[in-house]
Amino acid sequence: MDFDGNVQAFLQLEKGKGTASVVQRDGGHARKHRICIWSTFPGDHTWVYMPFYATLVAGFSAYHNAELLVVDQRSLNSSDQLAEMSATVEQLGLQNGDMFIWIGNVYAGLEQVPWAAMYDKGVHTVYVQTEPVGDCLPVKDVMVREIWDYSFKNIEKCRNEGREAEVKGQDTWPTLRFVPSGFLQGWKQANHSRSWPPPTFFGSANSRPCFNAVQATFGNQIQVNNDVWNQLQFDTFIDSPTIFIDIPKFCESGSPIAISRLTLLLSAGAHIITMNSNPDDQKNFEGLVTFVP
Repeated sequence: MDFDGNVQAFLQLEKGKGTASVVQRDGGHARKHRICIWSTFPGDHTWVYMPFYATLVAGFSAYHNAELLVVDQRSLNSSDQLAEMSATVEQLGLQNGDMFIWIGNVYAGLEQVPWAAMYDKGVHTVYVQTEPVGDCLPVKDVMVREIWDYSFKNIEKCRNEGREAEVKGQDTWPTLRFVPSGFLQGWKQANHSRSWPPPTFFGSANSRPCFNAVQATFGNQIQVNNDVWNQLQFDTFIDSPTIFIDIPKFCESGSPIAISRLTLLLSAGAHIITMNSNPDDQKNFEGLVTFVP
């Protein structure tokens, strides 16, 4: 599926366009269903969620009645936007048949989402988990109808939490779905002009206690780049020949794969070496990523 058009629509968010209605066609007199796909990220760095946005919009675009959908993408990155979120949602008049999807676990945004109010109105509320660790539910004691996760390991963890909640007589647990970010067509391709390029870690080395040991095995040659926060920076970054070294948070073998980061790199045809992951997650990347103990 070609995600390029959806990527370009998302990039309008970087240019100050707060909302992009992508799937919006003439559907006659039938009521259109609004699909809100919203998120926030510190420092106006919502671009890190772009693979999830692009994947979800592509999926809704392929729906057989897509002409009845209005996909509303928003990046709420100011304190005023977050504080006014309940009022903004109320103005939209969301109701049964509409969907509200929140991407990411940034608490400053999660605590402002009017989960309970939307749930009571019949809005299909969805929380998209983007991290390898953390609480299954986005906000304590607030139920969403579904949790979409990129990792089978996370899903198993949440399924176990659901069983425990059921034993305690708590409310019905959300439906769990495996929804990873997908391949991005039309992506700028990595530069493979050097036979033995220096290795690079893409992201922050914090929360990775084994990083210094891994660095030593590579003769202290690993470059760390945590300054890629938009499309232009990524295109410049991927043009430098390198092999990517990926290390999971806390250096735990069997951790979920960092799918958002790997989606960007694999779509660019990059070469990646990473620690062994959860077996159920790892098998989806066999032949695409080099796994090591």
